[in-house]
Amino acid sequence: MVDAAARASYDMLLDLDWEDLGYVGLPHGHDRGLGLTGEIHNLFRYNLPGRPIPIWYRQSHGQYLATLAVLRPVFRLATNFLLCPASLGWFYYLIYAPRKLTDPLIQHNGDDVFEYRRDGTDMTERHRKARAALERLAMVHTISLDDFGNNNEDEGVTSVGTKFHQQGVNIKDDWSPPNGIGFHVSINRDFVRILMELCMEGHDSVTQMFVIGTKMAVTWIHEIAHGAWMASNLKLREASRREDAYRAQALANHLQREPKELNLNEDLFEDENCAEPGYSWEKFVFGGNIELPYFNPDRPLVFFKWPNFLKGDRDLRRRRWKPSATQYFIPWPWIINVNSQKWWDSWTSSVREDHITALHIKKIVGYRIYWSSLSLDVDWIPSESSEGVWPTDEELTGGEKPFLRVSRKGAGVRNKDPSFAGANELGGP
Repeated sequence: MVDAAARASYDMLLDLDWEDLGYVGLPHGHDRGLGLTGEIHNLFRYNLPGRPIPIWYRQSHGQYLATLAVLRPVFRLATNFLLCPASLGWFYYLIYAPRKLTDPLIQHNGDDVFEYRRDGTDMTERHRKARAALERLAMVHTISLDDFGNNNEDEGVTSVGTKFHQQGVNIKDDWSPPNGIGFHVSINRDFVRILMELCMEGHDSVTQMFVIGTKMAVTWIHEIAHGAWMASNLKLREASRREDAYRAQALANHLQREPKELNLNEDLFEDENCAEPGYSWEKFVFGGNIELPYFNPDRPLVFFKWPNFLKGDRDLRRRRWKPSATQYFIPWPWIINVNSQKWWDSWTSSVREDHITALHIKKIVGYRIYWSSLSLDVDWIPSESSEGVWPTDEELTGGEKPFLRVSRKGAGVRNKDPSFAGANELGGP
């Protein structure tokens, strides 16, 4: 579990909190018969018939198989996250939902910002179309493991990849002309390095392997969400084609033209104030974005309600930040559940609309972080938010403040609306 040294670094929490989170007094993961046995999605294969190059084109097949020995559990978990009901619904909206200009109109780097919303399409049809689009997506992307240096803030990066799909791509159907561009996913090689080190340590490190493996699986689908936006965005393809034409014309006239970076003006989902498909997917599936502090598997996984100021202003498109954010600790039973094939089999064989919250993480205990910035929303009313004040820090209204313990159980305060608590009704603690 989380060792004493790691727990001591969160001195605002109580010993009882760690018990409530399941990090004390429970058996280790390898004593629970855990593990995933499902299929691996084609997005993570080495290559597929009909592709111009292998997905992992920078590796030989032998190198891929050596990597797969460590990453197979991660790919299985990523596949489960990708194909769970909430995720299929979100990918359907991302790829197929109509785009509308924001009202009032917002611009980013000189281009109009668009938004998209849920529609009334039947769940079965949403899931069918999303599955088909994700299979087509596996034909238009590439993957690499790369060194990110000391910058572990970037666990993964998705970039435009037009080299092997110069005419564009189409993941929406099998007959329309191209309406998007290919992409490349780069994942931090430190994930694999840490997993290999933990494998060498054996059973005593299984719990840490669950922690780093879960974070890597989330990161992978986070980046694929960005790629799915690129592969289904007609405006981005048109901009790419124009830039290619300008470059070809300059070459024909023996002129120099500096490569122009495309404006990745990502769309807003519903009422979110940030345009960031990866975090939007995490929010829709888990109820917030999942983080591993200091990239250290001895630390507990945490999550935040998203959007929040901790991610900076880069993706902010409208409104302003709330003056605080709460980092919740992910309960250990949630990690046990998602790494258990038995748990997945217990409910995914019969999917219902209410399963959209099956992976939402319970907000049990965490700590609040305050910040002072010109982008703060001075009109934010804490009592109207599920991240409102519990139960004694109402006088703290601005400026940088100490970290404060937040407990959903504190002082007998409980939310009446169970959706605020992130029910995870299918197997939370």
